[in-house]
Amino acid sequence: MTELVDLVDAAGTVVRPGVARDDQERHDGAYLQIIVAVLLDGSGRALVNQRGPGKMIAPGRFNHVCGAVRSGEDPEQAALREAVEETGLAVERLTLLRHGINSYGRYCYLYAGLVDGEPDASRTRPAEVGWVGYLSAEELAQVRRQGQASFVDDFFEDMAAARAHLLGPEPAPPVRHSSAAVDRVAPWQTEAADRT
Repeated sequence: MTELVDLVDAAGTVVRPGVARDDQERHDGAYLQIIVAVLLDGSGRALVNQRGPGKMIAPGRFNHVCGAVRSGEDPEQAALREAVEETGLAVERLTLLRHGINSYGRYCYLYAGLVDGEPDASRTRPAEVGWVGYLSAEELAQVRRQGQASFVDDFFEDMAAARAHLLGPEPAPPVRHSSAAVDRVAPWQTEAADRT
C-alpha cells in the first residue's frame, strides 16, 4: 500500500492533500513535508542513525531521526512516530526549532527533544535504518574529521541548534596566552604565509 502525504507550498500551507508519496515529485511548486528530530540523552549524546541502503536520498549517510509527514498527520505527531519507528524510544520535551525548505527540496520541520534509554535496533527495518546509537559531539566530530562516515546535509548545523536549545550555548574554547608572536598565529595562517 502506498503511503499518502500532503504536499505544501513554500509557506507550509497544504496545497495537494492525499498524494501518493511515490508521485510527489510530479507536483511542481509543492513540497513533501518531512521532520528531522535531533534527540539527545541526559549526557548530551546525540541519537544517530545510518540511513539504510534502500533510501532514495543519501543512503548510508549518518542522520538524525527523519521521515515524511503522513497525510492528515501533524509534524509533531510524525516526529514522535518516527522516533519510535527508527529507535524504539519515546521522546520527552519535543520542541519545534524552525521550518522551511531544506537543501533536499523538502519542507522540513526541525525538532529538538530528549530521550532516555538505549535504542532498540530490532524495531527498525534494515532498508530504512542500517545502524542506530548514541554518539557524543566529540565522537561525531572525530568521525567527520577522519572521514569514517558521511553525513546528510545540515547534520551538524541542526545538531548545534538543538544542543543550544536543550543544553544552552557551548562554552568557548579556552584562550591560550603567550608572549611569543608565533603562538598567536593559527597553523593554516602560517602555511598560507609560507606559500606567498
